[in-house]
Amino acid sequence: MKASQRELMREYESALRGYLAKKDDLVLEEAYELGRRALRQEASLIEMVTLHCDAFERALAGMSEVTADSAVLKASARFQMETLTPYEMTISGYRETNAALQASEERYRELFENANDIVFTVDTEGRLTSINRAGERLTGYRRDEPPPTPINLLAMEHIEKAARMFDHLLAGGDPLTHEFEILTKEGHPLIVEVSARPILNGGKVIGIQGIARDVSERKRAEQALHRVNEALEDRAKHI
Repeated sequence: MKASQRELMREYESALRGYLAKKDDLVLEEAYELGRRALRQEASLIEMVTLHCDAFERALAGMSEVTADSAVLKASARFQMETLTPYEMTISGYRETNAALQASEERYRELFENANDIVFTVDTEGRLTSINRAGERLTGYRRDEPPPTPINLLAMEHIEKAARMFDHLLAGGDPLTHEFEILTKEGHPLIVEVSARPILNGGKVIGIQGIARDVSERKRAEQALHRVNEALEDRAKHI
């Protein structure tokens, strides 16, 4: 047993003796602080219950005029409840935190699944690890089948640019946005604007998260406008 644990046990027993003898509520404040110290020392609930039982047994043995009547048992239970209050507060905090995390995860999952843009993640090897429904719909690749490799998905002329972007993010670089042409499962070209960032865990990059927006219609409109402008310029030259 560590010295800090032995000291805690000694102080616990002394405080319990004092409370059983006088039932002074000021001692309950000490009980609460002892519970906080035990929590900081990472004593488990079982260890705290065992500590209390041992201390109570020794306290009774050292106080011959005190018997384990109803009043003494109630006082012992109240003292123990005070020492365990920090544990209850911590457990309640964990519950609230977990509930908030679960609600946050559910909101993220809803946004992930219902987004109009492709939302995806890849691991440090470049393998696709998740994709939402929009990704299935736009690319034609289902989530219950082997994911496509970059060679299958990217148009050949965009593979080198994608590799540079991947290496930059894998090194922990700032988020980037680039346009790529990808090929659907049926081989149809799709122009997407990809914004991606590294996924960090403890300062280490464990993957990449990205959003790909279908900009094919926008690019076609830009190209059509460019052709119209060229035609107008050409006509102006011949007037």
